[in-house]
Amino acid sequence: MTLSVEDRLGIQELLTSYSHGLDFGLEGKFLSCFSPTGRLLITGIGTAGNVGDVSFTGPDKLAGFLDDLHRGLLGHSRHWVLPVEIQSTGEDEASVTAYCQVLRPGEFPGAGITLTGMYYDKVEKLDGRWVFRQREFRADPQPQHASATPTDSLVARFDAALQSGERTSR
Repeated sequence: MTLSVEDRLGIQELLTSYSHGLDFGLEGKFLSCFSPTGRLLITGIGTAGNVGDVSFTGPDKLAGFLDDLHRGLLGHSRHWVLPVEIQSTGEDEASVTAYCQVLRPGEFPGAGITLTGMYYDKVEKLDGRWVFRQREFRADPQPQHASATPTDSLVARFDAALQSGERTSR
């Protein structure tokens, strides 16, 4: 089944609402992004007090996650999600894959990219709106690359500059 332009825009709007709700602690906006049994999985970073992979299912657990996260970030986070790949998986269902950069807003040296990763989403259309059935964030490096050592010259040069302290000043 092919998704209409309106469906694709609705899914894009879902991703934007999630980021705004997450970054500014807007519980109503954040929770409206999930189905009643919606699930959020976080792989590779954990959350406050937890190390490793965590999962939150249903409105109460999702609201608790948002409250804990926002209390720690206090609006000092911006989730940038692009590019987005949307694939229809059935009637009123789709999968979404997207890159994510989490930014620390402000001026240098306090501003910068704090985390990168990938979203792997299962979305569905309920009552005319697109919502997450499941949203999974996997922090970089992706699990299949976690133990690999890059040999690309650009990556090696970046890593060397980081280790020497060159990348920590303007």
